[in-house]
Amino acid sequence: MRDRDESEDDSLLYCLHGVSYEDARKMLEGRAKSSEKIRAFLERIEQTAQKSSEYQKQHKSNESAFKQVKSLAENNKMIPRKLRNELSDDEKMYFAKKLLEQKSQKKRLGYIRLFDHYWKCLFPDDPRKLLPLFSKRKNSWYNERLVDVLTPFALPELREIAGNALESDDYGFFYLALLKKNFRVGDGEKITKKLAKEKKPHAFHHSGGIVLSIFEANITADCRLPLELFVEETVCGQCRLDAVDLLAKAGVLSAELKAERAFDSYELSLAYGD
Repeated sequence: MRDRDESEDDSLLYCLHGVSYEDARKMLEGRAKSSEKIRAFLERIEQTAQKSSEYQKQHKSNESAFKQVKSLAENNKMIPRKLRNELSDDEKMYFAKKLLEQKSQKKRLGYIRLFDHYWKCLFPDDPRKLLPLFSKRKNSWYNERLVDVLTPFALPELREIAGNALESDDYGFFYLALLKKNFRVGDGEKITKKLAKEKKPHAFHHSGGIVLSIFEANITADCRLPLELFVEETVCGQCRLDAVDLLAKAGVLSAELKAERAFDSYELSLAYGD
């Protein structure tokens, strides 16, 4: 830790592709025995969690989770995971209906954020009802948030949207997240072509993360071309290892990549715990 006074939570442990929070935690705890830096990182997480718990006790609201979420959604504010988890099924349905009632994108966003699939608070109504809410500005931040809500669902309509994104540069890469539940054999080559067009490092890394999520949900030999491109071009060591693991699971890891892995600088650094 460079800054000893800086807070650190455990959010990064939820972001490892193909690794559960529990497994990531166990892995770090094992390596902390031989690494002062990892040990300091875990200690800082515990200190931050303790401070957060003390703060929440001091500022605990007497309002129910429902009332707090209602206020936050109406004001388009971030909704804590704890409050999402405390909502009943009926309360989630109430907010789904409120989302559909809103006339402006700005007012919808507060409710859209509630049902972001990343937080496992899924939209409880028929997801087809969300389709008319897409903006005509295809690559708007608003549309990207709407895709976050629709990603867990398998629907012909979502397959059509993802198919359009595969065929046209008019659609941003984020639409391909819909392939997690709507993938078809043969999509791999088209994903590769679209990924190759991402020239900026940050955009390539973000798009590669979407590719990883697609093939974590769909173990298939069709992953070979896009994942080999990602391994070749990414500067992220963890993503590179995740891609190689997926290639191996799909049975299409080349002998060349398998041999190179023994000399992967990122994996070697993990092996030595620093």
